[in-house]
Amino acid sequence: MLRLELKGQKPTRPREGLRHVVGRGIFVDDIKLNDTYYMAVYRSPYAHARLVKVEVSEVMKHQDAALVITPDTVKRFSKPLRTRLAYPRLKMWEHYSLAFDKVRYFGEPIVAVVARDRYVAKDLLELVEVDYEPLPAVVDVEEAVKKDAPLLYEEWGDNIAFIDRFGAGNIESAFCEADEIIEEKIREHRYTGTPLEPRAYLACYDKLMKRLTFYSSTQNPHITRTLLANILSIPENSIRVVMPDVGGAFGLKHPLYPEEVLTCIASIILGKPVKYVEERSEHMKATHHAREQIHYVKTAVKRDGAILAVKDKILVDLGVATPSAGPYSAYVTARYLTGPYRIRNYEYELIGVVTNKTTYGAYRGFGKADSNYVMERIIDIIASELGMDPAEVRIRNLVDRGEMPYRSVTGAYYDGGDYRRCLNRLLDIIDYWKLRKIQEEESRGVIGIGLAFVIEPSAVSIPNSFLLNYDSVVVRVSPSGKVSVAAGAAPQGQMYETVISQLVADILSIPAEDVTVLLGDTDQTPYGLGSYSSRFAPVIAPAVVKVTKKIRERIVKAASTLLDEPAENLTLEDGHVVSRLTGNKIPIHEVARILYVSPEEAGVEQPGLEEVLYFKAEHDFQPDRDGRVNPYLTYPYAAAAAVVEIDAETGYVKLVKLAMLHDCGEVLNEEIVEGQVIGGLAQGIGGIMYEELVYDEAGNLLTSSFMDYLIPSAAEMPRKIITERMTTPSLFVEGGYKGVGEIGAIASPPALVNAVADALSRIKKRRIKIKRTPLKPCNVWDAIRSCGSS
Repeated sequence: MLRLELKGQKPTRPREGLRHVVGRGIFVDDIKLNDTYYMAVYRSPYAHARLVKVEVSEVMKHQDAALVITPDTVKRFSKPLRTRLAYPRLKMWEHYSLAFDKVRYFGEPIVAVVARDRYVAKDLLELVEVDYEPLPAVVDVEEAVKKDAPLLYEEWGDNIAFIDRFGAGNIESAFCEADEIIEEKIREHRYTGTPLEPRAYLACYDKLMKRLTFYSSTQNPHITRTLLANILSIPENSIRVVMPDVGGAFGLKHPLYPEEVLTCIASIILGKPVKYVEERSEHMKATHHAREQIHYVKTAVKRDGAILAVKDKILVDLGVATPSAGPYSAYVTARYLTGPYRIRNYEYELIGVVTNKTTYGAYRGFGKADSNYVMERIIDIIASELGMDPAEVRIRNLVDRGEMPYRSVTGAYYDGGDYRRCLNRLLDIIDYWKLRKIQEEESRGVIGIGLAFVIEPSAVSIPNSFLLNYDSVVVRVSPSGKVSVAAGAAPQGQMYETVISQLVADILSIPAEDVTVLLGDTDQTPYGLGSYSSRFAPVIAPAVVKVTKKIRERIVKAASTLLDEPAENLTLEDGHVVSRLTGNKIPIHEVARILYVSPEEAGVEQPGLEEVLYFKAEHDFQPDRDGRVNPYLTYPYAAAAAVVEIDAETGYVKLVKLAMLHDCGEVLNEEIVEGQVIGGLAQGIGGIMYEELVYDEAGNLLTSSFMDYLIPSAAEMPRKIITERMTTPSLFVEGGYKGVGEIGAIASPPALVNAVADALSRIKKRRIKIKRTPLKPCNVWDAIRSCGSS
């Protein structure tokens, strides 16, 4: 197995950071093309209504209106929306970019208006007249599954998009052997990501050349091009997609949205550049939502804390059935519910339910945040019911190091780790047992301590989809010895340029400044699958290493002839090919020059110095005959702890300390890893403490701005955040990398909820159920008061 040591130089400081700090980043809205028009979208004020009439005549008469796109226009110029993966057992509905016949969620697009000025385009929306026949809305997932619930799609006969069932082991026997059977209903609330840059698109269609250039704040430019070619019926080689700098994505910019198709249609009709930049209120209404699930969990346990079996019925609120990765994230939740624990008897029923809400899609911690959250809550509930410490229950059930690689009950193949050592080390870091003693003695405030042990399945691979474990890299050395790297990777702040240049520079023993990295342009990079599922380290980094090693081999082979030295005696040092025996050397740039101008002098027939590689990780996704499957390549993990103080009179939660010890395998760049971890922890804090998408009974979104949808600032972070790392190289990835993009966002929510539950139990002297999240003062106060006086 390859072990890359960055011996030639210290890990590179993030090169992308400097240009953003000084304001030189280029985002979609920074791109100014001559004669650009702007698009605004008229959205439904109803969550569920029939469209009786859509009248745009007054808009079309207006002198400032360049174009009005109606549902009929969309049908003439495009096909229904498509997704990046197939769902063979999922009910689907053909949604176009604008609503036909009826609307099914608050904010659904109905008409698009184009003008020369973005504010004029927005004003022209007031001239659109739509007659609605309001219909009853269903916004509660438990109500949506009832037989008399309003139907989103009458042809279906119900609101159930899919049902997936799985069972392994001897469930009935395990429950018969149990000393205790614990049943719990666990509800996760709905929230979403809030990237600094909302979605933004700029389409430019050249009527003469019949070529479309599309600038997009996307996560996967090549797949975007493929989908646009299909939907717009344009040859794929007549479309160029450019992904400039992207101000965050977190999974939200993974799918193809209606506004992308609409912007392209507008440009095709006008033959002019057309730009659309989403407003924050539109982002909350129309960009995909996440997390909302209800679990009815039944657990069989022994008195010593051993978990014998778990049964779970899961309801997932999918919103409307527009194409998204949301259903698969629910599948991930169900498949990984047992997490890092040795549970051999498991059964689930997963029910995906449509409601009159915005579509359920991908978000950082895709499905695995939900599975870890539920399991970690169950562990603490077991500890409370049995009178044990939560740390002891975890240690009792964690998979042992000697069992690695470990095949879980659902077929996941964990690629190495020492879970118990990780948890015990975390307990030492926070001085856990001393904290417990202080907790018993504290009289001024109520202290709560929460633990969580989580896994982050990374680098997903799904057959017959654009979610696979391969990617592409081209490395080209110019005659002057400078290196250009073009890759299919698509960053949104993860510092890929820095890491790729660092890897190439170390292998070739040249300064990182001599390496230029090109990403995000379908005309200049090989076909790649973009950014998702923490796949850079386990998939793209090995691809970069492999192709650069091919370049190194060619350099050494040429230098062997030029120096008249055996290739096995040569090494690369400080920009030279050097003989270990004689000390003879030749600059790498001179070898490159000769390969371009006189390759025969170097004893080779092929001129130039360039290599392309399509790298595919070795990974068998195919299910066995019992339905067990391993959808992910690697399994980073972490132990987290939170300490909180609660004001029992107001329900206010103060974050005192947050600590996490994680194992992401071999590390490519310490500074970037630390940034991913801290950012993820902060994002998890926001999701569990503040953020919530709230709908009223009619399906109206009540939290469509940052006045209502609260996100944390630095002031809301804990006074102390501790992060440490241990390293267990992946057994299945060259280089030993595992990935780190989601672990922080997965770990902090269950640790914080467990800490609050721990504090509340000390107020009331018994276990208090946390029925609602986020952990806003009103919800915590309600939990305290719901149990009466202590």
